[in-house]
Amino acid sequence: MSNKNSINSIKNIWNEKNNISQPSEFIKPEKVINELAGFFSPGEFYYYIFNFQTLQLDYISEGVKNLMDLSDLEYKSITVDTILNFYEPDDLALMQKKETAVLNFLLNKIKPSLLTKYKATYLIRYKLKSGKVKKILHQAKTINVSEDGKIQQVIGVHADISHIPGPIDHKISFIGDGDLPSYYSINPNDLLLNTITKKEKFTERELSILKLIASGNTTSEIAEKMFISKFTVNTHRKNIQRKSNAKNAVELIANCVRNGLL
Repeated sequence: MSNKNSINSIKNIWNEKNNISQPSEFIKPEKVINELAGFFSPGEFYYYIFNFQTLQLDYISEGVKNLMDLSDLEYKSITVDTILNFYEPDDLALMQKKETAVLNFLLNKIKPSLLTKYKATYLIRYKLKSGKVKKILHQAKTINVSEDGKIQQVIGVHADISHIPGPIDHKISFIGDGDLPSYYSINPNDLLLNTITKKEKFTERELSILKLIASGNTTSEIAEKMFISKFTVNTHRKNIQRKSNAKNAVELIANCVRNGLL
């Protein structure tokens, strides 16, 4: 399937699954910048606001120029199609299943009141004009719901995680705010929530330790920085690895990055 056909198929999915009949007032970009605090950006990144009613970008940050090697002129004329055309063809074709799964979860498997409480994450690859391929962490969260309960605007972040090991597995994670359950590494073909296992969430202390591990700190350094014993740090590390289903520190970081947890 060509990129053009894949892009049209993705837009058809957005239209069919999330057709808006009663739009609400648009949210301006400057009012939702604080939402970025909930996203993980380990390297070069850009953020954007996508409008499901118009299927156009309401805003995209200048960070996209460096990440995609765009000129100022290309940046000023950027569209959704521009971005999607950077996707590896195989990833673009599979995105149809991923976006169907995302919309199915958000619109059919949780309460409408929780639409703005979940962040969806998955991995994709960009192929730049130079031929260079970048591994990208896609994260998106609803920021505006229409009067008829559909997703009207989302804020998203695309971050370059090419330097972090791990394959492109095309699985999706849904990270809930606060005490809401999260669902990690879901196969897009598995659309029924009752077949998806809820995963234990990391505590604030575990997340703090996880960030220190990701920064290369040893157990002794973490203990010193957090004013706790090395025994306590090791206990937390074991719990963190168990919750992330990781065999070692490298796999731990890779799993947590692809789930947008760090």
